Amino acid sequence: MPRKRIVVIDDQEIALEAYLAFFNKFGYDVRVALTCEEGLKIINEISPDLLLVEYRLSGVGGLGVVQCIRQKDQKMRIMVMTTSPKEDIESEFKALDVFEIVEKPFSLEGLLGSVRTALKS
Repeated sequence: MPRKRIVVIDDQEIALEAYLAFFNKFGYDVRVALTCEEGLKIINEISPDLLLVEYRLSGVGGLGVVQCIRQKDQKMRIMVMTTSPKEDIESEFKALDVFEIVEKPFSLEGLLGSVRTALKS
């Protein structure tokens, strides 16, 4: 069975290193990007099963990334990570069929549970 592909876009390099090591340990094929543009390029190249994207990114931001993806792909599972209260941004993503908005800080183990659920549905 092919490994599930995950793309993570976050502007914090140390966070990306942690996501990469953690999800690889559980058998996922993980690609990471520091910018929206880099992330969209990877997404176009590999068509991941799941996208984890930080809400507050420079450039088009997490919302812009999700909008861009939804123009081409209605089925990709997407999770948005944010330091903002979830309630403050839910309305922005409501029509974009985001699987989950995850508030930071979170444990990697908790995030793993959400990722597994997203990839099963």
